[in-house]
Amino acid sequence: MLALIQMILALIILGPIYRKFIKCETTNSISKKQAIVPVILGIVSVVILFAFTIGEAVLFRLVGISKDNITNPALKALFAAFTVAGFTEEISKLIMMLISFKAFKPKNVYEYILIGFGVSMGFTLFEEFLYGAGLTSLFRIPTMAIHVVFALIMSKNIGLAKHKKVVGDSGTLPLYLKAIIIPIALHTIYDAATGFNPAFAEGVDEVVVGIGVLVAFIVEVAATIIQIVYIVRTGKNAGKYSSMQTVSV
Repeated sequence: MLALIQMILALIILGPIYRKFIKCETTNSISKKQAIVPVILGIVSVVILFAFTIGEAVLFRLVGISKDNITNPALKALFAAFTVAGFTEEISKLIMMLISFKAFKPKNVYEYILIGFGVSMGFTLFEEFLYGAGLTSLFRIPTMAIHVVFALIMSKNIGLAKHKKVVGDSGTLPLYLKAIIIPIALHTIYDAATGFNPAFAEGVDEVVVGIGVLVAFIVEVAATIIQIVYIVRTGKNAGKYSSMQTVSV
């Protein structure tokens, strides 16, 4: 029951923002299909995530890689966050974005952004359902839109790279690298400081607990502020991104 409530809460928070983003497009109006399908694909991306996670576990077992071999608590947290969340989740969402890009052929950078938003919202809905079974899930509410921020960074840079191609600019590689590296890095850092924080592990000393809790608090507050600022700023730039064509005319 709590899991369902958490998922509905995510929909209540993200749904109106997504709807407002769609209305902010200035040059075109996307179809209902283009608005809904990325959300569904975002939900499906969780299945890909499970496959990636299992594949990683098998591969690491074969080559003898384990977080238990890492003694430094901070490095152990970063390794776990990268392998379980930062890399696997962002690549899973990227695959669904690429499928959406191929299916709908976005006409401008803002439509790339909208697809990114839709996929990330679908992913968040399912994730909140999976992890919303306990009262501790309430602490996830302040950063409910953090996946949206990661996806906006990814989809915007892919869209900007496509725009550069259309206008004849060959400098697209840095944008593609930013689209992949920045979301993965930010996601890894965020999860290492929160969900995989050494302070919440068993058998750590008081110093590690104290430092870990402080880091978790700082990162959580920073993430809450950043997600609001980034989403608002992206929405305000809807007109600019809508005018940046990604198809030849």
